[in-house]
Amino acid sequence: MQSEKERILDMVENGTISAREAVELLRAIDGNSSSSSNEPNYGRNNQRDKTSKRGFFRPEDIVKKVSQDFSKNVSKNVSKNVSKNVSRDINDFGNRMMEFMQTSVGKLKTMEFDSPFGEAVQFHHTFTDEMTDLNTIIADIANGQLEIFPSQDGLLRAECSVKAYRSESVAHAKEDFLDKFVFIADDHKLRIISDLKTTQVNVVLYVPEAAYEHITARLFNGGFTMKRLNAELVKVKTANGKIDLKNVEFADAELETANGAIHVNETKGKVLEAETLNGRIYVDGDIQTIVAKSLNGNIVATTRCKEARKLETKTLAGNVEIYIPAHLPLKGEVSSNLGKMDVLLSDIDATHEQGQFMQKSIRFSKQGTEPVAAPLLVYGETKTGSVLLRYLTIE
Repeated sequence: MQSEKERILDMVENGTISAREAVELLRAIDGNSSSSSNEPNYGRNNQRDKTSKRGFFRPEDIVKKVSQDFSKNVSKNVSKNVSKNVSRDINDFGNRMMEFMQTSVGKLKTMEFDSPFGEAVQFHHTFTDEMTDLNTIIADIANGQLEIFPSQDGLLRAECSVKAYRSESVAHAKEDFLDKFVFIADDHKLRIISDLKTTQVNVVLYVPEAAYEHITARLFNGGFTMKRLNAELVKVKTANGKIDLKNVEFADAELETANGAIHVNETKGKVLEAETLNGRIYVDGDIQTIVAKSLNGNIVATTRCKEARKLETKTLAGNVEIYIPAHLPLKGEVSSNLGKMDVLLSDIDATHEQGQFMQKSIRFSKQGTEPVAAPLLVYGETKTGSVLLRYLTIE
């Protein structure tokens, strides 16, 4: 009996049972011992039989009893609180995800990209060329941003703003820059290449107004801006920087940034693909097919195309807003795990709303007022945000 009491006390010290439960168990042991002592003894065999039927009190029984009580309480409360608790956990996950991304981005932004190696030597240099029949622009800049505009005089010009680090003087920095920076215009192509990791080169490029076949830019630390130009293919990829297109006409555009917003406004095109890990995506234009994806950021997508074919948006931690023409036939679906869904389309023919656990969705369809080849496919998905779908107020 003494050993059983010691085991109970050890279980209290280890946190296996509470002090209140230990007191009750000790009382039970004392009660059993008193009952045993008051019972008449009819011999060793009779006592052994009673003992085998009743059994000694064991710590394993305590653990089993506590586990059973705990399981009963959990089973009773899970059905009532699981939805609330999981929703809270998912919401906390979304908030923590956004905080993590914002913290990471804050650290990325505060990194000394402009001055990673101390003080910089600054100077400007301009490249010019008389080539007027360009059809391809290729740029590859390791450190610096790129802006492209149409030139007023019809000539080719690149204005470079240079910050050189670890240079003894301006003359030495400029000599090194001119030796390693590539600006070549030949065979209807312009190539701009800067692999200078410790030299920031911001380029403002003025090109003749023309119908370009390809405009391709690959950047590591810097944004991209292009205005008032037309190209069959626009392909931009940057690791850290904003992508901005305005008054641009294209057949296909592929825009990708790891850290930065994507802004496409007053544009016309057939296919646009925009993707960012951290940043807002804003698209507004006469575009047939739009695919916009962001891991952490809001998405606002508007198509003004009278023959729009597809508009797809997807984000993990952010809200989604979709604006479409009213005359087109529709077929699509919006979904959100935790957020609100507003499908503000008064004339849709069929709606199917599905509200499963942690997965809400609304499917819809509509016949258009004008004959077109196929309906506009609309998809809006977010995990922790809300989805808004409505018609354009002004077309």
